[in-house]
Amino acid sequence: LSTTAMAVAAGPQLSDSDFADLTFPYREWMSAGLMRPTGITTENPFAGLVPEDVPRIRRRIPRVNRTPAFEPPATLSDRNFGVEIETGATLNMRAAAQRLVEMGLDVEAQDYNHSVRTYWKIVPDGSVSGGFEVVSPILTGREGRRELRRMMSALREIGCTTNGSCGLHVHHDVRDLTGQEFYNLVLLWRDNQNLIDGLVSRSRREGRSQWCRNVDNNTINSARRLFEACPGPIVSHRDFERTLSVDRYQTLNLASFPRQGTVEVRQHQGTLNATKALAWVQLGQGMIQLAKDVTDENPAPTAATIRDLLGNLESAGMDSTAAAYLSDRADAFAGGTATA
Repeated sequence: LSTTAMAVAAGPQLSDSDFADLTFPYREWMSAGLMRPTGITTENPFAGLVPEDVPRIRRRIPRVNRTPAFEPPATLSDRNFGVEIETGATLNMRAAAQRLVEMGLDVEAQDYNHSVRTYWKIVPDGSVSGGFEVVSPILTGREGRRELRRMMSALREIGCTTNGSCGLHVHHDVRDLTGQEFYNLVLLWRDNQNLIDGLVSRSRREGRSQWCRNVDNNTINSARRLFEACPGPIVSHRDFERTLSVDRYQTLNLASFPRQGTVEVRQHQGTLNATKALAWVQLGQGMIQLAKDVTDENPAPTAATIRDLLGNLESAGMDSTAAAYLSDRADAFAGGTATA
């Protein structure tokens, strides 16, 4: 007998109960031989597998499934988000984390990693001059906005600042999007890129920064292929990791979806101003809602000016205060009274 056959004869078999915590359609993956250690295709996805195989199977489960269970947002502002705050600092990572903990924040300094935590983490970032990156847990709604304000205030209090090497990256949970809506979002971002440029500092416009280049044709084509392969909910599409083979250093980064179930908006310059950051969060959430609202009967709205774009986002549910703030910011950039 083979080792597996001997184990089958001697011990318990795997069953659905071994994967009860998962929302991903793992049975489909296993039946297709995509998660099986042996690669054998069978009508019974658990045939020949024993408890010792569980770790190896789980390592092959698409990483989007390792984020908490998803509930579609009731309103635009309820969509889960997370932020990566790049900041300069005089303190090292561990000293900064200690200071923040003393101020009552749940923070830990760590080696660089992409893991989603339930607390704030401080990690190194080679692109930041004299500083590090502060990464949030998943934030939601009013409490999430309050937590972001609290962290940015605390970072300023311990002497953190921003410089030209810093950026603010916002992840938006998009596990409720269909392939069509995902494609809509990419097209909306591309079509409005020149207007969005008017809301950020000059160094972050027109693809000038190597860390946030404009959305390229490969990204557009990848999103189109995903739509063609899976017009329905993309979280159930087993081919999305291969389909979304894209460059992450773009204003709208799709490469974070296979790992975290998010799209990442990377364009904003570094800031420790929570009002500025939260208005930018709202812009991303508004663009996602616009993408969801597009249908054959309701085509994507066009915008000739920033005010047109913000009006479209307000119609989709964006907070009017955030829209007014961004409009004032655009005027300040255009008039030369704001540079960051």
